[in-house]
Amino acid sequence: MEEEEGRHQRALETVKQQCQREIQDILKQLETKDAELARLLEGKEAELQRMKDTLKNQEKETQNQLLKLRMEFGATLAKVQNSAQRSQQQTQQNPSAAHLNIFKRKLHFMQEEKDREIMALRQRVQALEAQQQQQRTSGSRDGHLKRRRM
Repeated sequence: MEEEEGRHQRALETVKQQCQREIQDILKQLETKDAELARLLEGKEAELQRMKDTLKNQEKETQNQLLKLRMEFGATLAKVQNSAQRSQQQTQQNPSAAHLNIFKRKLHFMQEEKDREIMALRQRVQALEAQQQQQRTSGSRDGHLKRRRM
């Protein structure tokens, strides 16, 4: 019995040692995985930080562009307002100049209309001349065929 008990004790010790070795192997594997995951996490955190920095830079650029556009709009608006004020002052100082300005605009508009009509008529004349030329060429062919038949 004692002998059997001794064998069981030795078997238990071997099983305990084997379990401890397996536990140590598993712990080493876990530590390796943990270290790998920690490296991956650091890499992802670094990538996230770079993305945040890029986003901040893009937001700054957008803000700068927006500010620039607002300034340009303000300058353009100021120019328009100044020109409107000048034209009002000119009309108040010299009302006949305002009438002249209106007549100049009307004259300019009429000239543009005239130019458009002339261009349309020229295009129509060219189209008619081309059509007439085609009729002549097709007509001469038909006449030539008729003469041959006779």
